[in-house]
Amino acid sequence: MCIAYVDALEIYRFVNQTFAGWQDRSREEIIGSPVREVLTSDAYARVKPRIDQALAGQPQRFESAAVYPDGQRREVEIQYLPYVDESRRQSGYFALTTDLTERRQAERERRELDACFRAVTLAAFEGIAVLEDGRFVNVNDSYAQRLGFRPEELIGKSYEGLLSKDSLQRVRRVLDSRFQGVYEVVARSRSGKTFPAEICGVNVDVGGRNLRVSAARDISARVAREQAVAEAADHEQTRIGQDLHDSLGQGLAGLSLGLERLRRDLKDKQSPLAEQASQLGQALKRAIQVVRTISRGLAPMLGEGGDLEVVLARLVEDTERLHGIECVSQLDGARQVQDANDATQVYRIAQEALANAVRHGRATQVRVQADCSGGLFHLTIDDDGSG
Repeated sequence: MCIAYVDALEIYRFVNQTFAGWQDRSREEIIGSPVREVLTSDAYARVKPRIDQALAGQPQRFESAAVYPDGQRREVEIQYLPYVDESRRQSGYFALTTDLTERRQAERERRELDACFRAVTLAAFEGIAVLEDGRFVNVNDSYAQRLGFRPEELIGKSYEGLLSKDSLQRVRRVLDSRFQGVYEVVARSRSGKTFPAEICGVNVDVGGRNLRVSAARDISARVAREQAVAEAADHEQTRIGQDLHDSLGQGLAGLSLGLERLRRDLKDKQSPLAEQASQLGQALKRAIQVVRTISRGLAPMLGEGGDLEVVLARLVEDTERLHGIECVSQLDGARQVQDANDATQVYRIAQEALANAVRHGRATQVRVQADCSGGLFHLTIDDDGSG
């Protein structure tokens, strides 16, 4: 801040070092000089009416902008405070000058940012929101309408009431870590209805304010399409598994029975071909087992009445037998999964995890545990592999 004292004759009687620096002079050069000689003619003409009122006992406060002698253009706030001496005479005034340049520049940038935000958000199809300390400071119509609010109703409101319980925990971690990128949540509208949403969040520092800008998109339609594709793929896999089991599997089983009868006939006749028939029978049985394993993998719930515990146990046994690794399982919690689609998805996850443990992790021991607690199903697969 610049500080100066000017007497009733408009002579500088005191200036601080900041004032002198702005005028590109020494304090000694300024003290004792008239105001009209220190200031530029234009600057003096602008402030002269203010000086007259200050010397008349009326405090003055105003803003101005000018290029100072030190070459800097400044936006300033100037105060003239009348001074009355001990004899109650108006003997001068104090001049206090505060540099507002950076503050005004920040305010302009903020206004420009707000204008840009309004222009972008009005044109955006996605919902866009700006948060500060977890509360909305700006939202566009798309964002508010999807949640069942008007934009002004969300300003100052916390985001926490607009998420499902699981998503709330996730978003808290995202914000605490200042993660920037895309993630998915389950949003909750004003009516309490939930829907899946995709969020892209970035952190922005504006004038020392740490803001979070998020673009949100309702992905209900996309999730429904993905689910439909997954269900169609699962249906096709089940059909192929059914065909393998009913057609190829039954055909090979019939062929195996015929080959066994042939082996017995050849043995009764003491034919040397009996041993070859026996070997062919063993090879055929192995092929039947492979077909059964493949068909079970494609249609895990086939013939099991939707019993997830049974099919998981069979998967563990097949993995142990085919790959020669030790598998330990505890699958009581799988009984709680009653929905056939859910059971199939759990099976697929376990199937992929076991395959990865064997193929990529080169595991020799695997533990599979299924339990249900607090209304939530948990599937845990641990192995001693490298991956």
